Amino acid sequence: MPLTTLVDLLRPTARAGRIGVVAAGPALGLALVGLLSLTAHPVAPLLVLVGLVVVAPVGHLLDDPAAGVVAASPTTLARRTGLRVALGAPLLVGGWLLILDRSTFLDGYGRLPVGDLAVEVAGFAAFTLAVAAVALRLGDTHPGTTASIALVMAAAALLMAQRALPASWPVPLLEPGPHTGRWWFAVAVCVAVLVWASRDPCARIAPAVRGRAASRRLGSGTGCAGSCPGST
Repeated sequence: MPLTTLVDLLRPTARAGRIGVVAAGPALGLALVGLLSLTAHPVAPLLVLVGLVVVAPVGHLLDDPAAGVVAASPTTLARRTGLRVALGAPLLVGGWLLILDRSTFLDGYGRLPVGDLAVEVAGFAAFTLAVAAVALRLGDTHPGTTASIALVMAAAALLMAQRALPASWPVPLLEPGPHTGRWWFAVAVCVAVLVWASRDPCARIAPAVRGRAASRRLGSGTGCAGSCPGST
């Protein structure tokens, strides 16, 4: 594909996916790190909160005011969703890496399991995208806002569960540590939900419509023979 054609495709996709709103996440995350640098003895686990701020707007990638118009587009919903996520991912990853680079002043940063923290933040992002995809499929006109609210509520619920439930319960904890496997499982589940919600509605409806049409033909006694040209 020529580069000019690719750019022509990416520009409207970036506008529709509200890249500017998504970019506000890393920007606010950097601002929060700057505020932490002005406090006395900020601790490294606060990066979990920064990660929440960074990925909170990611659901706006799936905002689609023209969803009713493009429903019959030859471009599948899964392809449109994948393209938008691919556009936003480098922005979020780059912003997160910059935040980590600017957070070395935090107490305990050297002992912080950065890889485990990255998996946790990826879980936040996957959850937000999954909620946005389901909300869009259900007809929500602002799935990004719905997903951001759901992320805050989910984080609050995890915090309460962390305090109320025994540590042996398989609940993801809001702190990086040896329980990263729980977050890997959460990422896998959220990605599966995202893929399921990104199916074209017509792909689900069409088989049912064809099945009902076939039943009507069989019920009328015509079958394929009566519906084909030249049949007797």
